[in-house]
This record gives sequence, structure tokens and C-alpha cells, in this order.
Amino acid sequence: MSERPESDTPEPDTPEPPSTGEILRRLQAGVRQRTAELTTVTPSGEDDRLRLAELQRVQFVEEPLCVSPRPVLGRLLVFLRKVVHRLFVRWYSHPLLQQQNRFNSVASSLIQELLEENRELRRRIDRLEGSRDADRDG
Repeated sequence: MSERPESDTPEPDTPEPPSTGEILRRLQAGVRQRTAELTTVTPSGEDDRLRLAELQRVQFVEEPLCVSPRPVLGRLLVFLRKVVHRLFVRWYSHPLLQQQNRFNSVASSLIQELLEENRELRRRIDRLEGSRDADRDG
């Protein structure tokens, strides 16, 4: 029997488990991939309804609420933020929010109209193709 020659390099140990950051990165990539898969599998009518519901949900932009996670100074910080917002920011941000909300409303209604028109055109195309196929067969 021949013995293995001894070497200076140690035998490889078991691999180290992945770090928490690596596990989270892999998990996020898996979630993104699954979301993309579900998006491509969803029927187009259902997909349109879901996207329209999401559009209507985020259509209006609102001023952010003042909150503070600090238990002791929280009320004072919230009060100071509200005062600063009302005195120095609101006069500028309120017209911008109104303008953005008007744009979002018009864009949302236009998108809804275009989707309905697209559905109607698809129905007409399907009927025309159906009648054309029936003429060929008959």
C-alpha cells in the first residue's frame, strides 16, 4: 500500500455558509424573478384591471404627514415640522401638488379611454378574423 505524500497545503475545509447579505441578495433576486414570471403569465384583461386599479390608487399626490419615531421629543419635533411646513414650504408645494394631481387625473382618464378603445378594436378584429375564417371554410 502506498501512503499519500504529505503536503504543506491543508485539506480544504467545508465551505463557509453564505453571509446574511448574500442570502438577502439571492432572496431579492428570486422575488424579482417570480414577480416578472407572474406578470408575464397574467391574462391581459386581468393585467389591465390590476394596473388600472394601481393607477387609480396612486393617482393623487398628498402632502406627507409629519411623524417622529422619537418617544420623548417626538411631539415637539412634529409641531416644529408642521410650523416650518406651513410657514415656509406650503405656499410653494401646494400649487405644485394641485398641478401634478390635475395632470395625473387627465392622464389616468386618457389611459382608461385608450384601454377601452383598444379592447373594442381587439373585439372587432377577432370578429373580422372569425368571419374571414368562416368564409374560407364555407
